[in-house]
Amino acid sequence: MASHYAAARTQNVAVTLASPLGPLTYASPTAARVGTAFAAPPTSTPTDLGPGETLSYSVTPALPHGLVLDATGTISGTLSSDVGNGVDSTVGAYAVTATGSSGRTVTATLTIAIKPQSIAQQFRPVLLFDSGETWRPLNVDLFLAEGLRFPGQGSKVCGNMGDVLALCPDVLGAATLQQVQGGYPHLVPFYNPAWAIQGAPGYASPDPACRTTVWLDCDTGPSSAYYYAVKQGSDNETYYEYWGFWRYNQWDRPVSNGIQDDHEGDWDSHVAVATHGTNPRTFDFVAFAAHDGYWRYLRGATTCDWSSNPGSCGTEAAPAGDRVNVYVAQGTHAAYPQPCSSDPCLQTDGTGDSLKPDNAYDGAWPWGNNDVASALLEMPATGGWTNPSDTSQGTWTDWPGHWGTTLSDGEVGAPSPASPGNQANYKDPASWNCTERFVVDFSENCNSFTVTGKLSDATTALSARVPLLAPGATRASTAPAGTRASTMSVLSGDRTHSAEAACKAWAGPGVSMVVCDPRAMLKSQHRASYMRSRAPGVLGLAAGSTSAAVPGLTQVVGPPISSTRTVSVVKALSPGTFVVLRVRGPRGRVTMLVARVRAGARHGVRIRAVAKTPRAGVASEQVYGMYLSVKSLAGRRRR
Repeated sequence: MASHYAAARTQNVAVTLASPLGPLTYASPTAARVGTAFAAPPTSTPTDLGPGETLSYSVTPALPHGLVLDATGTISGTLSSDVGNGVDSTVGAYAVTATGSSGRTVTATLTIAIKPQSIAQQFRPVLLFDSGETWRPLNVDLFLAEGLRFPGQGSKVCGNMGDVLALCPDVLGAATLQQVQGGYPHLVPFYNPAWAIQGAPGYASPDPACRTTVWLDCDTGPSSAYYYAVKQGSDNETYYEYWGFWRYNQWDRPVSNGIQDDHEGDWDSHVAVATHGTNPRTFDFVAFAAHDGYWRYLRGATTCDWSSNPGSCGTEAAPAGDRVNVYVAQGTHAAYPQPCSSDPCLQTDGTGDSLKPDNAYDGAWPWGNNDVASALLEMPATGGWTNPSDTSQGTWTDWPGHWGTTLSDGEVGAPSPASPGNQANYKDPASWNCTERFVVDFSENCNSFTVTGKLSDATTALSARVPLLAPGATRASTAPAGTRASTMSVLSGDRTHSAEAACKAWAGPGVSMVVCDPRAMLKSQHRASYMRSRAPGVLGLAAGSTSAAVPGLTQVVGPPISSTRTVSVVKALSPGTFVVLRVRGPRGRVTMLVARVRAGARHGVRIRAVAKTPRAGVASEQVYGMYLSVKSLAGRRRR
């Protein structure tokens, strides 16, 4: 039997196993801070791609709110304020996968630690400029270096008034300030009359990209910046001060003595936010700087976070917003808590007893760098100028000179400001020098004055600085830690007057009424007790008024109170309580009036303005004086 076998055949089959994509790596772990721009690009990406092969990226789990993964594998963005809850917390590991169009993949792990937003960034104000403002706050280091970028168009610095400008050194950076000696060192910003616009003199950026038909400085970018300093006040509050430097201060309104307040250079501490150690991430009150010093406002009397709605900052008992809206006056750069577009707007003078005009502050032009984290810079440290023979360590913060000349536009103007570190506000935000908030006539300093108020020991009192009363604050110099000062010794000299000065600190621009019991403020033993306080009933206020209160203090923001209106405070008032009213008289004049409750008022008081009888010989068209009549309310039957 025959058998047949098929010939054996062998065939080679090539099988190619797909290799994973090349390396994908990140710098891990890394940290992202709330409110600050963050970016984590890959440190290496796959390079062994096939012809025409493309990559896409994905991540698990979902990234924290505010961060995104882009087409290059970079995780970037700004963490929103609802992430992290104000404390350090590691969100965890994130798996980033790169996938090739061939289907190949590679995964890398990135660990992101969430850091809370810095308190300075959290509380940074929202700057709202007037529609007529032509200047912007400057990055000081870049301002001092303008002569390097634009030779012949930067500032100069002279040692004495009257020095020949051509012989004064060009400022080529902050180090130039250390090389100048003299009796009155001062900067001379560059001026070009051809750069003048809209009535503003030609003090402008030498960078043509910053000059427009409406602005003389850049509104955005690195050349426009704002500064902060963290200071401990004598009232034991922690203050976050926010400062801006401007090329020029233009105030076209002559004051009573005929001096026009136009000057080169302008340092302004716009706002100081006060916090306390028990909860440093919520502020207790805000102080606005307007010409004659800081004026204090409770939370309920301000607005926050771009909102113009009353109550947007919450209350002391229920805080809401963080970033206070600051309305900056055109040209003068004074800070106010509410807008004003009338002509003129009003400011409160340093004594708290009268009003004077200011330029408008309508808030129509928000600063372009309001939300740019890198535009808020920390103020350089002070103390480098203490040894006159060695100025190599000095910074511009406390440079012992002035930031401009005293003469401007051919007229006598106010002296250009000293460096911020040499100003009283910076040294102690809770104190004032002697010329503030006193009923005194002074010539140029406190060495020559005539007392018209209530000081019993004028020489001693006026040579001291006035620590202003903060609700529930502790004066470290007079009370042990954890206690409250229980006396009225806020100033050597007459206690009545010093208490009045402290109460007037709450009667700044836009405030129509203050009811202030200094003893109650000082005796508040527990911060929680005044955080739970409710505003007492205030009857008879003008429409649009907003009231805020803590123990010992009621503050009302709103239109001036008509002299024909009677205002009632439905609350028991202690002897020594001060009542401050902004009153519009029958002839339209607005003035601040102060009265003191001499005896206790169990059921509150009724307040009205009374015109003084004109003296014989006074012209009939002259505005007569006024005073406050404060009478106790009659007892009411309880139901």
